[in-house]
Amino acid sequence: MTTKLRPYQHRWIASVMDGFTNLSKQYPEGTISVCGQMATGSGKTRSAIPLLKYYLSQGKRVAFVAALEELIDDAAQNLRNEGVWCGIIKAGRQADPLCKAQVCSLQTLVSRPHEVPVSD
Repeated sequence: MTTKLRPYQHRWIASVMDGFTNLSKQYPEGTISVCGQMATGSGKTRSAIPLLKYYLSQGKRVAFVAALEELIDDAAQNLRNEGVWCGIIKAGRQADPLCKAQVCSLQTLVSRPHEVPVSD
């Protein structure tokens, strides 16, 4: 199943990818992050999936971080529907460190910094 996206979501994806590209040139040693934002209900989770899949296809490790438990479960299910093997890092769940894609609870990462997944 391939996620169908709206034109504004495609523009958002391009903007986030441009951010990574530009920051990678500025900081070739690494340790960069990009925060993409859209309005509530605009499809950030769905829009992030093609980004995650692209970087995974490049051999990168990715982390999707969300504050709401429902978003974590939704993101993980959407990734699995797209054929992406992903782990979940949140309270009450057994983490799978072998996964190159991790869906993470922000609260868990803040309270357990040792569980922050390695990601590119």
